[in-house]
Amino acid sequence: MSARSPVQSKQHSTSFRITTKLQDILPGIFLAAVVSGAAYSLRGFPALAIFSPMILAVILGIIFANIIEIPRGAAAGIAFCQRPILRTAIVLLGIVKGNRVEAGRAVS
Repeated sequence: MSARSPVQSKQHSTSFRITTKLQDILPGIFLAAVVSGAAYSLRGFPALAIFSPMILAVILGIIFANIIEIPRGAAAGIAFCQRPILRTAIVLLGIVKGNRVEAGRAVS
């Protein structure tokens, strides 16, 4: 039998937690990606072209959550997408929109 040192045991424990956490959030991330893809596709319709895909994804997510119950296995991944991913997307959308406004003023 080989005994593990405390360092090896801690590294094994950390990698197990990361793998377990990743397995917990992957179904929700996949579901969010499907909704995002659908939102991006919906933007092709002329009536919806004025909305950003992010806004359409939020609307689709609200509709999806109210009509169809969110699977329990996807809850952790959806929560992950709601916090850091959505906040980052909002910041990036603001930067992109702000740059367009500044570019429009510079050209005018």
